Amino acid sequence: MAIIKVTKRKVKKPQNASAMRNLIDYVKKHERENGLAIGFNCNTASAFQEFLLNKKIHHKTDGRLYIHMIQSFPKDLITPEKAFELGQKLINEHPQFANFQIVMGTHTDREHIHNHFCINSVGMDGKKWQLSDTDLNGIREKSLDICREAEVPIWWDKNNVIFETDKPLIESQKDDQLNTVHQGEYEKQKQGKSWSQIINAAVQCELSKSINYDDFKKNMQDKHKITVNERGQTVTYRMEGMGRAMRGRMLGLGFELNTIGDIESVIKKSQELHTVHQGEYEKQKQGKSWKYELFLGIRECTKHAHSQDEFITNMNKLGYGVQWDHHKYITFSTPDGKKCRNNKLYPTERFTKEYLLDQFEKNAERRSQQTIRDHQQQMDHTVNLVNNLLRTVSRKGSLSGDDEFFPLTHIKSKLEGQALKDKAIEKSNSSYNWDKEF
Repeated sequence: MAIIKVTKRKVKKPQNASAMRNLIDYVKKHERENGLAIGFNCNTASAFQEFLLNKKIHHKTDGRLYIHMIQSFPKDLITPEKAFELGQKLINEHPQFANFQIVMGTHTDREHIHNHFCINSVGMDGKKWQLSDTDLNGIREKSLDICREAEVPIWWDKNNVIFETDKPLIESQKDDQLNTVHQGEYEKQKQGKSWSQIINAAVQCELSKSINYDDFKKNMQDKHKITVNERGQTVTYRMEGMGRAMRGRMLGLGFELNTIGDIESVIKKSQELHTVHQGEYEKQKQGKSWKYELFLGIRECTKHAHSQDEFITNMNKLGYGVQWDHHKYITFSTPDGKKCRNNKLYPTERFTKEYLLDQFEKNAERRSQQTIRDHQQQMDHTVNLVNNLLRTVSRKGSLSGDDEFFPLTHIKSKLEGQALKDKAIEKSNSSYNWDKEF
């Protein structure tokens, strides 16, 4: 189930150098017997001394000294060597760990195999470790993505059997998945009878699939029979049979989900592109990611397409090749020859063959002939705008002042504000359901 936990710091018992040494020794305690211990930006044999030296260099030797993180895996479904590999992958590929000294070790002294991480609180650049609930959730999501790629089962994953049906979620989960404050809730969790546990799993499932709050609310009702209501801006959740509705902050999700704004924020974050290469996130923010450009191209072409053939034609107009045949995955080729499968884009479920075909069908069903023509014109307008930008860049150099130029990224960043205003005007003068756009 690939659980990520960060042990809580005891305020009344401040951390000290001795405790840090003990934790490092504990993390690598199985190193001699299985060799499954490794240091990042440090050596396991001298990690304690290197941690202290880095703190002294940056004059940050007090306060919080270390962070203890644990990554646990399903019982009997993974080998120690595989767990060790996935732990390294998480550290190497998530930007939160960059520039920090870390000792990681794989432990096999419990029923479930797990990795321990001891992280120096001071980075190699002198910045101290900061981890918000949103950041922690991002690490958890990355860990899950890595597990999916390695085909390690995850109980709340959409590919798991409990999500292959439209019935409400009633499967029991492990008691360490959720912390609640209600008396007796702990025992209910172990029996698989906890309302909050069931709602928690449903919320996790639908956040990444929903377009906005209204869509999330509808999905919760239609798929899981969970009613989502508002009291002002506060959101409550209620299943049939519950005596009292439950607020979002009682779900133990690790991030706020108590207001409409909270839900919209999490949905928006879940729809952002995440990739598996270290440094890709920073490239996106700088407008230098070819994979983000591909993501934007697929999204734009999907929005305006009414069939598979039309989608491929739209992609071709933007300069992308599309190999969509009997193979399991769709393979996209960028104008400069890079290749990317659809399962490498996030959220993955929005780029499957089944999802795209369903989207094309819905586009065709809900749009009149006039609206279809309008969308074709919008697509052609986008293609012309992209081509004009590329011609301008080839004559004058990159508009972004960089060797790499991605036109759709440029359009999104420069024109998004005006586009939102135009869309609001068009929405107010149209009966078309803009909120259901891809």
